[in-house]
Amino acid sequence: MTKYLPAGMNLNSAQRAEAESERTKIAAMLDCGGPGIVRAAAIGRIMVIGAGGAVDKDGSRARSDNYRDATDDLPVWAIAEAARRWNRAEVSAADIGKAPNFDFAPQPPIVRMICLRLVKPYKDALNAIDELLSAQPLSELLDERNKSEKVVKGFQDLSASLGAVVEKAKPPLDVEAIRESGQQRETEGGEAG
Repeated sequence: MTKYLPAGMNLNSAQRAEAESERTKIAAMLDCGGPGIVRAAAIGRIMVIGAGGAVDKDGSRARSDNYRDATDDLPVWAIAEAARRWNRAEVSAADIGKAPNFDFAPQPPIVRMICLRLVKPYKDALNAIDELLSAQPLSELLDERNKSEKVVKGFQDLSASLGAVVEKAKPPLDVEAIRESGQQRETEGGEAG
């Protein structure tokens, strides 16, 4: 759906450039790429939280894969910040939907929920900037509405003039013939019953 800027408000080139620059910065913050080693280090940091017993190589790899699956579409800084907040007991039930147990490492879905809460303000800002940059001046909508109203008026005028022609072309109604035809049907229907 197209958004419109209030009447008299348009982005000048400097404002548009500033908005595009902010958009680029935020998009870079939300980028999920980067060196795999950095992502692995952030995930490894989470995995060692509250680690008690020994885990074999295959178990460690499977656990790492689970965290990677849960966070592969999230920026690395959010994963690192989720680990930092967990370590500092700065995660609340409101963040993850239940009371956190800081004695253990958070499970992959919990890490994902924390990360999503961290990136939400940036995604919201990105969407707001995108809406601003794609918004059209209200004057364009009004111009389009005026054009549409003119087209509708033209069709109404055409329809009215065609309707007048059709009315003139109709044969006059013979009310008596219609009544006689209706009475005849009643009589035939009555005799058949």
